[in-house]
Amino acid sequence: VSLATILLALVCGGWFVGSPGQERLRKLDEQRVSDLQALANGVYDVVYKGLPYDSSTPLSESLPATVKEVIAKSGVTRVNDPQTGEPYIYRVISSSRFEVCAVFALPGVHSYDSFWDHSAGEQCFSFDVKNRQHVY
Repeated sequence: VSLATILLALVCGGWFVGSPGQERLRKLDEQRVSDLQALANGVYDVVYKGLPYDSSTPLSESLPATVKEVIAKSGVTRVNDPQTGEPYIYRVISSSRFEVCAVFALPGVHSYDSFWDHSAGEQCFSFDVKNRQHVY
């Protein structure tokens, strides 16, 4: 009976918490979100040269053309996926819009900011630096 209770507790614990492998994937996805946030902030640092933004702040510089330019001008260092080593995608969409993308292992919901919610697979997050906002 004790052995059955222990096994039942382990199975239920694995069911509710997830396997160690799933937990590892979840943590990797959290790192990806953190890296993309830093990359997007780096772009804003380049564009506004670190100045605080309000509606009257003009863009100090145009959007960086490549991730290498973001690294050189902002000091962002984590631009590669922590699992695969592949670089994150940074794309300039227009003179004021860009997106950053990563491939996620699992769907993720972020209670602190639903903008960063994602499905499994490739997910892109868009920004408009003139309005200093996320683009949903």
